[in-house]
Amino acid sequence: MIQVELPDGTLQEHPDEATALDVAGGIGERLAGATVAAVIEGTVVDAMRPLKQLSQADPIPLKLLTNRDPEALGVMRHSCAHLMARAVMRIFPGVGLAFGPTIDNGFYYD
Repeated sequence: MIQVELPDGTLQEHPDEATALDVAGGIGERLAGATVAAVIEGTVVDAMRPLKQLSQADPIPLKLLTNRDPEALGVMRHSCAHLMARAVMRIFPGVGLAFGPTIDNGFYYD
């Protein structure tokens, strides 16, 4: 079992394989549906990765991010960049893509 500490100081116990989405689901179905990423020890992380793989802390400090959190914007832009790249590759077979970073006001692909 792992212990997770939420921003309000609440401590929760979860199975070793628990993800941030699992924690969100334990709090509420709507929160689980809105969670796009998490922050552990100051780093934005994938909400679907097991928490135990992301931190050795005990308890693991966890902040859930939804689309209302400014920190989630980079995650959403990154995902949108990949989605756009796949669409371009589908519309223009054989196209070569170099890289697709997020920037202050959005994202792009070269």
